[in-house]
Amino acid sequence: MLKFDKVFFKYPDENNNKSSKLNENKNHKSNSTKHEIDHKSDYESYESGNEKVLQNSGKKSLEEKDSGESYVLKNVSLEVSKGESLIIEGKSGSGKSTFLNLAGKLETPSEGKILFEGQNLIDFTEHEFRRKISYIFQSHSLWKDFTVLENVKMPLLIKGVSENKATKISKLWLDQVGLSDHLNKSVNAISGGEQQRVGIARAFASSPKLILADEPTGNLDNQTGEKIINLCLSFSKQNNITFICVTHNPNWKNLFDKSYTCSMGKMHLTSSFN
Repeated sequence: MLKFDKVFFKYPDENNNKSSKLNENKNHKSNSTKHEIDHKSDYESYESGNEKVLQNSGKKSLEEKDSGESYVLKNVSLEVSKGESLIIEGKSGSGKSTFLNLAGKLETPSEGKILFEGQNLIDFTEHEFRRKISYIFQSHSLWKDFTVLENVKMPLLIKGVSENKATKISKLWLDQVGLSDHLNKSVNAISGGEQQRVGIARAFASSPKLILADEPTGNLDNQTGEKIINLCLSFSKQNNITFICVTHNPNWKNLFDKSYTCSMGKMHLTSSFN
């Protein structure tokens, strides 16, 4: 369902950007006849019946990338099947959150392409993206002035779901996470663990194909955190949703189908139970 193949990412160099802009202005003023060459990179073949959803295809060789250039992610290759769970563990600054940002279209690869269901991720409309990919955040990212029910329902309404249907779906998922008695409470009036469960209900309520979880238990104690992780994994399996989680905690890798360690911008497979 999801494949990264030789992916590289480097944050833009501000000095280079300034130089490029100056050169562009000079070329414009002098009416230069030079034209930029379109670089058409080839997509890897994708079969319509293939289970793989997201795929990256890099072009430059690893030798070029490692010759003094500072890349956050270097030559990352991994694959996740539909409905599979994957956990990425690593220290701060290792590149694991950047990987998640690339998969979530918050960043664009410096080299290579990201494919989701055979389509270039950058070509997705906001509607398509919201319909297929959901997030679970460490800080919950809930609307503090809204109730528990409204926090789950609002994204559905934004997507065009009717009021009645959005309410029904939201109540169903809040019941699944054990919050049916808190529907009309302000999110400020519930605990951190309960707020995280609201975030989980919101992510699953939209019936996505892929859920990206960025340190979803970072603000919770170990016992509550493990309950949250097991809840996510259970819902993912039941609904055949691919679930990718980034964490500092190495203790949960045996709960996932695959686990990777991110170190110095590279991914290392540490366990696979398929």
